[in-house]
Amino acid sequence: MPNPAAFIGNIIWGIRYGLATAGVFVAMTTIGRVFGGAEFYREMDTTYIAVVACELCAGVAGGIVVGALRKMLTCTRNAAVVGFLASVAVGVVLRVGAYGFRPWRLADALVVLFYAAFMGLTVGPYAWYRYLVGQERRQKSRSDSS
Repeated sequence: MPNPAAFIGNIIWGIRYGLATAGVFVAMTTIGRVFGGAEFYREMDTTYIAVVACELCAGVAGGIVVGALRKMLTCTRNAAVVGFLASVAVGVVLRVGAYGFRPWRLADALVVLFYAAFMGLTVGPYAWYRYLVGQERRQKSRSDSS
């Protein structure tokens, strides 16, 4: 029987890691703002705050997907599927952040799919592997200290 509390805990876990990932992008955006100046964003017809908000929303969207599908993260193949789906959510948020809610074109959908294929199918398994290795190291250090 599904456990709603565990599911909500997984969602919160995913959002936390999504926001941590978004934090890396916010840091890069801030560096661009510091070295590029205010005109850096004016040339692209956006603002620093809008870019940061979009990155944080993308982190939350990807985190919700990863958290909701956390139980699927049992092997590399499943991690690739979860990564792909999370990257679709991130790609949609970034597209809306860049162009607003104007009608989608085929090119928009293709960019989101290519982004998801590249990021999700590569980063998903890598993140899963790093998480698994980290768990094994923590367990080993606990058993060594006992």
